[in-house]
Amino acid sequence: MFRFTVLGSGSVGNSVLVQTSETAFLIDAGFSGKELERRLLLRGFPIINLKGILITHEHGDHIKGAGIIARRYDIPVWFNELTHAASEIKVKKIPKLNFFSHEDVFAIGDCQILPFKIHHDAVNPTGFMIFHQPTGKRLTYCTDCGKLDELIFSRFATSDVVITEANYDEQLLLESEYPEWLQDRIRSHLGHLSNQDIKELLYELTSERTHTVVLGHISNKANSIIEIGKLQHKYKKRSSKMKVKIATQEKGTKWIDV
Repeated sequence: MFRFTVLGSGSVGNSVLVQTSETAFLIDAGFSGKELERRLLLRGFPIINLKGILITHEHGDHIKGAGIIARRYDIPVWFNELTHAASEIKVKKIPKLNFFSHEDVFAIGDCQILPFKIHHDAVNPTGFMIFHQPTGKRLTYCTDCGKLDELIFSRFATSDVVITEANYDEQLLLESEYPEWLQDRIRSHLGHLSNQDIKELLYELTSERTHTVVLGHISNKANSIIEIGKLQHKYKKRSSKMKVKIATQEKGTKWIDV
């Protein structure tokens, strides 16, 4: 077994549960401790079974509940050192604190985890490629990223499943209530990916290996599920070999097999 469920994705909070027959861990813990427990139980997963938490970067919608559940349930947490330094005032003491470096592989149970650098306005933001040794399958997670460079694309192209973001629609961003400086920040190379970025990704991601792309972190002020649905429909008309799924803020996704 190698599967995952997005607990929720957006500016309010982000977290993904990855589960194998041997282990289970979160990528980010951006909800309150109580809300994380609730969302996990909705998926039939007791929080006491978590073996770890991976942190991508220090923004509150990715770390809000990490310290709380780490202390309450004695869960190990992995940061890179710069991200931990930037997070420490919020997450406070982590009893089982672990550090990783980009491009250095570490293991949780039967999963090998490769952290890699991405582009966002955080001190040292991270994406993760997760390799499940028993099946040979790969899951790559990269949201909160202003541009997809060759390295990131190569991770996507060699993965069975990709979790990324379609944060904003250019026209809806222009028409939004966001001030100009924030619009500039969102569309910068240290901001977020647009619907157009994802459209280009889907057309370029021609690997026979990749069977599912999950789109999350959809802005409720500068994007819409309707616009993402149009993108899904256009891609489906072009190709049926790869599924494009949506992760929402409220419901995330159902369980998806890698």
